Amino acid sequence: MSSTAALDEATLDDYGTDGYIWRDGQRLRVKMVRTVQPRRDETNSGFEHRMDRLMLQLARMASVLECSYEFERRGGSISLCSITVITKPTPSPIIVDERPAGARHAGPRGGQHRQPASV
Repeated sequence: MSSTAALDEATLDDYGTDGYIWRDGQRLRVKMVRTVQPRRDETNSGFEHRMDRLMLQLARMASVLECSYEFERRGGSISLCSITVITKPTPSPIIVDERPAGARHAGPRGGQHRQPASV
């Protein structure tokens, strides 16, 4: 993966959803949706180009059947990209994960701390 399109795997796994089916008594992952935010210094077109390169890389993977993305805009600026990847059914047993469910302890995303609006 090129450095311009590469994403931190931990970041990808922390923000998204996974889709599963059950077949022959086995849980299989068939869908992943991940969200990516633009870097602070990135332009709309720069972010779109980076996401295009990522889509090309995903589409070339043997296990990927289909991938798509959509941009969320606020005030004309891209604020978020949602990436959907449909894969060949892959066995996906439940792994041991002792983090609390419900995101009660998750910190601000991407280290972006929001300050309260001043009055």
